[in-house]
Amino acid sequence: MPAAMEVQPSHSESFDQSRESVHGEEDRISELPNEIRVSILSLLPIKDAARTSVLSRRWKHLWRYFTGNLYLSTLNSTIWKIVREMKSLKVERFHFIGYVNSILEVLQCSSLDSFRVRFDLNERSKRYINSWVEFAMTKRVQRLELDFTPFFYAKKLYSFPKLPGIDSLKSITLKYVNVSGELVEYFMSQCPLLENLSVAFSEKLVNMRVVGDLLSLKRLNVSNCEELERVEICAINLVSFRYFGRRIELHIQNAPNLVDLSIGGRFQELVEYVVCPLSGYLAQIQILTLGMNILEEDLEFPQLPKLTNLRQLKLRVFAPDGKCLLGLTSLIEASPFLERFTLRFVGSGQWGGSRRQRMVKKSMNYPNKNLKVVEIVGFVGHANDMELVTYLLESASMLEKMVVKLSHPFIFGASSECMEAEKEEMARKCSLRLEPKLPLGAKLVIC
Repeated sequence: MPAAMEVQPSHSESFDQSRESVHGEEDRISELPNEIRVSILSLLPIKDAARTSVLSRRWKHLWRYFTGNLYLSTLNSTIWKIVREMKSLKVERFHFIGYVNSILEVLQCSSLDSFRVRFDLNERSKRYINSWVEFAMTKRVQRLELDFTPFFYAKKLYSFPKLPGIDSLKSITLKYVNVSGELVEYFMSQCPLLENLSVAFSEKLVNMRVVGDLLSLKRLNVSNCEELERVEICAINLVSFRYFGRRIELHIQNAPNLVDLSIGGRFQELVEYVVCPLSGYLAQIQILTLGMNILEEDLEFPQLPKLTNLRQLKLRVFAPDGKCLLGLTSLIEASPFLERFTLRFVGSGQWGGSRRQRMVKKSMNYPNKNLKVVEIVGFVGHANDMELVTYLLESASMLEKMVVKLSHPFIFGASSECMEAEKEEMARKCSLRLEPKLPLGAKLVIC
């Protein structure tokens, strides 16, 4: 970024028209109209666009008309400074605020596609953040994202203000930003073009109503809002709904276009979310993602309706070794046209449990002739993942590919590294034993 911030000439001013050359050849890009060159610059990150100011007099001021994706973050370099160089977070926060202000002071564009800020900020920086958001609104921004994820632990969160002039917004993403139910309803009433709303780690969201006959909203994502008690949705254009967090009252009605559903929580709570309030919509879902902590002794879904439209099923599971996962197969058996299945193991239980063998249960009541791709992430070859994989290989008669991704936990120290490398090698050997069980023509990929 240039150190000196010169006064920007108006867009109507003519730039130097002298012909530039590169290695003796004519520079045709510099001969393009200013509007086209600004469009090209707007495809770049703002830092790269600013660097073009040194090319020639004709490029010196063009970057200030940047209209693209304004992404402001020094996250990676700041974490390095704090951890390795023992820099103060307070000092780095001061530097970041100055960095953002220096850019916004010189930008003279009339519009912005998106405005994104990612840094550890909170309520103490309220006056600066408010001015940034107001700047974005004056530029008729379409996508707004504030990600104030703390480096260490969260203090008093920044509260998003109720601002006028937000009717240009098509997407709002707020993470570690306080949002109230009243503000959500304000978004719904004042943003007629809003298609995407994502709220995560808000401390003030208790009741959330996304209701309206003329809503354009297509994607709603709510996660980790610890005070949330109730979500009410009535959105005819809603295509995707994702929720992860504590048990809540969930009410969805008049959502005929909902095809992508993602829900996460403890298994028993998850069953309540899916089977009870969403049972009327399961038949129309095409992509279903469930994240679950399985602590129950007997894992069993209740009677499910036929999921005749389901094409992709993704399960993200925390289950200590010894927990039988064959209860999950009822989801597969209820999905006769399922084409892709992904099972992702998370948590340390998979690596920390015993590798005891037990007789693998079989279930051949519902052979699946449409399942083409199976992906197992975090495979270690314990009894619980082996028996589920065996079930899939026996039931998916038309399988084309099985992808096995071995678990790669974080390790510290030479001894730990050797231990984990040994475990991974054992998992790889278990994976290779699956190959003879694959249907004819199916491919096994281990990574």
